[in-house]
Amino acid sequence: MKVGDVVTWRTATEAPPATHNELGIIVGKHSSYKGKFWWVCFMTGCYAHRDRVLCNQEHLIKLENI
Repeated sequence: MKVGDVVTWRTATEAPPATHNELGIIVGKHSSYKGKFWWVCFMTGCYAHRDRVLCNQEHLIKLENI
């Protein structure tokens, strides 16, 4: 993953559904935590009203074909 990628939330271990309720763009990397954390700006869903949300890479799915 890198800045500018379009992502959605991972739901358990299942593949993402055909229509995603939450779409976001990675806007930066957070380096002070252990592991890989990204700042995501969500365009749809319950976090769309926030400037950005700190997300663990394990909880995100990169959307390849939109």
